[in-house]
Amino acid sequence: MIRVLNEPSFFKIKWNSQKKEYASRKHSHKEVSAGLILNGSTNVSVKDSTYKLSPGDFILIPAQTAHLCRPEQPDIFNFLLVYIDSEWWEKKLKVDAEKIPSKMLQAPEEWIGILKSIINDEPSELEIEKEVISFFESIIPQNTLNKTTAKKDDKLALAGNMIKANPEKPLSIDALADIAEMSKYSFIRKYNKSFGLTPHADIVNKRIQKAIELLGTSKSLTDIAIECGFTDQSHFIKQFKLHCGMRPSEYRNAILYNSY
Repeated sequence: MIRVLNEPSFFKIKWNSQKKEYASRKHSHKEVSAGLILNGSTNVSVKDSTYKLSPGDFILIPAQTAHLCRPEQPDIFNFLLVYIDSEWWEKKLKVDAEKIPSKMLQAPEEWIGILKSIINDEPSELEIEKEVISFFESIIPQNTLNKTTAKKDDKLALAGNMIKANPEKPLSIDALADIAEMSKYSFIRKYNKSFGLTPHADIVNKRIQKAIELLGTSKSLTDIAIECGFTDQSHFIKQFKLHCGMRPSEYRNAILYNSY
C-alpha cells in the first residue's frame, strides 16, 4: 500500500508498505523530489548521471527533471519519497526549483528526524518549515544554488513551455517542431537531450502531473482522464500506473487515507 501525506502544506510524503510500487517509466515531477532508500538497492538515472543507492542513502532531484529508478531486487525494495513544492523553494530559499543540483549522500540524521516527526507526531508547520530550510541550506551551498544552469534553446524552450501549459491539448510533434523552427527529427533529438524525455513522453508526463492534482478533487476518473487529454479511462489508468507505480484509484485512496 502507498500512503501519501499532504502535511505540512508545502510537503508531500509518499512511502510504500508493499513492494513493486514504483514508477517503471521515465518521468518528472512538478516538485523537488527527495528520496530515502529504506531497504534494497537501486540505480537512479537523473539526466546524464546514474546513482547507485543503498539503504540509508538520500537523493535530491530538481523539479521537472526526468529520472527513473531501477531496483536491483524489486521484491525487497522499499523507499520513502518527499515532494517539496516548487513555489516554496522560490519563496523561502530564493532559488529556482528546476535549477537545484541533483545530489546523493548518506541520509543525515537531521533529515531522518524531520521525516519521523512528520509521520509519527504532529509538529507545527512553522516548526517543520524551519527545520527543512536549515537542512537544505546545510547540504546545498548557497553559491551552488545561485548558479544558473545551461540555457535551453529559446525556441526549444518555447515548445517545452507549450507542453507544460497545455498538456491536455492534442499537440502534434510536427506543430511543436514548427514552433521550435526545426525539422521533426532534429526537434525530437534535441528535445530529448535537453529535457530528458521525448516530446511525446513529456506530453504524457505532464498529463500525469495534472491528473495527480485533480485526484485530490471529487471529479470522477473518467472526467479526469478527459480533462487531462487521455483518449479514455483505460489509457489513463495504464499510463498512470507506469508513471506512478499504482492506479489512480489507489493514489486517491492513499490521499483519503491520510485525511482522517
